[in-house]
Amino acid sequence: MLDHITGRVHNVGEDSAVISVGGVGIRIEMPTHDLTLLGDEAIVFTVLQIREEEVHLYGFRTERSRELFRMLTSVQGVGPKVALAILSAYTAEKLESAIGLGDEGALTAVTGVGKKTAARIVLDLRDKIGAIAEAVAVATGSSAIGEVREGLKGLGYSTQEIQAVIGTLPEDGDAPTLMRHALRALGGEKTNA
Repeated sequence: MLDHITGRVHNVGEDSAVISVGGVGIRIEMPTHDLTLLGDEAIVFTVLQIREEEVHLYGFRTERSRELFRMLTSVQGVGPKVALAILSAYTAEKLESAIGLGDEGALTAVTGVGKKTAARIVLDLRDKIGAIAEAVAVATGSSAIGEVREGLKGLGYSTQEIQAVIGTLPEDGDAPTLMRHALRALGGEKTNA
């Protein structure tokens, strides 16, 4: 029905933006990452969902992100809010890499995604994302990111701390280099006293 909306960005909130189109302000729920990249004018690719008496319009800066949202919401137990949370936590490339590598830990780091849901996402979407995601994962060093995530868990850092620092790591580098960056950002080894 609605493929995309082009207009002036009137307001950006925590989880949505209002875009003015022809004198009408349209509220669009979006991933956090996409919201931070909006300028004065924007083209937003949309998904309209009508459920019972509620109408929601979800928006994405790229068609690729919109397709990932559709794929995520096709998985049993993953609703639009959880799908937006996942897309807020990871760029499309990192999410595809995590799914392609079967990195359930990356998914469970997102609030609202438990182990069963993460396993279901990987099982249902791995083949759909396919070899492209695996190639991207190897190229971006996501397996090294997975090693860093597990290492930080072993050191006693919380899921929230790990999630926050993983997003700040450089795109390239081996696991030891990325671990040094992560520990520096976190302020050193955690002591479990």
